[in-house]
Amino acid sequence: MIIDVHHHYSDGAYYTDYADFPAQLVAAMDRYGWDRVCLNGLGARYHNLGNAAVVKAVERFPDRIIGIGHLDVDVEKPSQVDALRDTGMRGLKIIGTLRRYDDDAYLPFYERAQAARLPILFHTGFLGGEAKPGKPEDVSSDRYRPITLDRIARLFPDLTLIAAHMGTVIWFQEAVAVMTHPNVYGDTSGGPSDLPPEFYRQPQHAGINWDKVVFGSDSLPNDGHIPFNGLQRLMGNLNLPSETQARVLGGTAAAL
Repeated sequence: MIIDVHHHYSDGAYYTDYADFPAQLVAAMDRYGWDRVCLNGLGARYHNLGNAAVVKAVERFPDRIIGIGHLDVDVEKPSQVDALRDTGMRGLKIIGTLRRYDDDAYLPFYERAQAARLPILFHTGFLGGEAKPGKPEDVSSDRYRPITLDRIARLFPDLTLIAAHMGTVIWFQEAVAVMTHPNVYGDTSGGPSDLPPEFYRQPQHAGINWDKVVFGSDSLPNDGHIPFNGLQRLMGNLNLPSETQARVLGGTAAAL
């Protein structure tokens, strides 16, 4: 089974090649041989549609699309976790917060997520998008470092955390360290799958536990082959056992 844990419902008004995003996503999955995609919608700030559109996509393709609810912990209340679960969401996505992920203000959300058994996909590492003249935005990538998951993992040991991008190249080793917690995983999108095999063979990086790694594309449907093929090449060049590669591509995500 192949599962992409990190896919965004891109707005067809912005990405004009995607007039019927769910159908085009499933068609792309068929081309690549993917079984399931975990789809989230972050709203207009990220040129995405929102949670309601994700719910409808799941209703159209319940055997192919898994709903991941965007949770805005700076605006919403912890009860939103239960509301998202009740719409059929199977996980949560958190990104671009105004505080560090491990700030006390956010702990009630994590407590609810643990009780609801909803894994959380956190953006970790540099948050893309350049500063725009005349448009101030309160973003600091330092708030999204993988190390912020350390406290959360210890306080909520039954809550599954996924570090999207594994901190990007900037904080990759930090992500590897945090992934030693039993409940912390990392997805391959946006950096790790693009790194050469030589990077992983360096002593400081050789300690990565591939059983804690899950495939994430973070791509548009028609570009999904790029991160997917890159990850497969990387794992092949590292001579990872076929059983390990199967877990990275979907087995671990299926269990979660």
